[in-house]
Amino acid sequence: MAEDKSKSRLKRKKWVSFKTSPAFGEKSIGETHVLDPKLALGRTIEVNAMTLLGDPRKQHINLFFKGVHLDGATSVKCETTGYAMVPSSLKRLVRRNKDKIDDSYLLQSKDGKIFRIKPILVTNTNTTRSVRTQLRKRTFETIARETRKMQFEVIIQDILAGKLQKFVREQLIKIYPLRVCDIRVLKIETSKKNLRAFKPVEIKDEVVKEEKKKTKKSSASETKDDDEDEVEDKKTQKKESETDDNEEKEEKSVKKVSKKKETIANTEAKEEKSDKKSSATDEDTDDEQ
Repeated sequence: MAEDKSKSRLKRKKWVSFKTSPAFGEKSIGETHVLDPKLALGRTIEVNAMTLLGDPRKQHINLFFKGVHLDGATSVKCETTGYAMVPSSLKRLVRRNKDKIDDSYLLQSKDGKIFRIKPILVTNTNTTRSVRTQLRKRTFETIARETRKMQFEVIIQDILAGKLQKFVREQLIKIYPLRVCDIRVLKIETSKKNLRAFKPVEIKDEVVKEEKKKTKKSSASETKDDDEDEVEDKKTQKKESETDDNEEKEEKSVKKVSKKKETIANTEAKEEKSDKKSSATDEDTDDEQ
């Protein structure tokens, strides 16, 4: 027994470092002091996005990582498990005479991970309840439609880059102008009760509907354009026919005028000849006399 106690006392703890996923460049985000590196598996590490990415504009965001498997004797590989905005930053978003719209729902990513996402919307002015319900519905549909096509790591990368928020905002502005459109929480769901009750939601792609509407509108506009073109062609044909008729009338009038001039000239010439003949006969009579 004395030998066993001495051996247990000789055991020393080791420093084990945590590394991020390849999406974040496998950076070291912390260390822990444990007897066995396996004891570090399953631990959650919270890191500020500013220190991880080196961007001061991301200081209001915290990222969460979880140790998944060993990478050698002194390091643990982590996977990204969540994203959250600092509560103090959320208070700055809301102002007077503006409506704040919060929501929370479970969704599933392309790689099969079930996660909870909580968007936040702030309108430019106070709105009605019907407008708020429309905004909630459209937000859920657009986020569910986009996230089911992406893996969980890609979703977090898009949120950090602001791509998902921008796309959602473009869809919601059609309903009502917004001051803020952001994601305040995104995390992998761990509650067994919620996981059992989760059912994937089937959402029809509105893109197909929009394309159909666009095609209908384009066809209708094309038919309108064709009708307008036909009307314009008829108008131009009428104008051309009228111009042709006017030209013909002008030519006829010119011909008539020229004929009148010719007749007048002929009559004048005949009168001159007759005058000459009469003058000649008068002279002959005078000579005879």
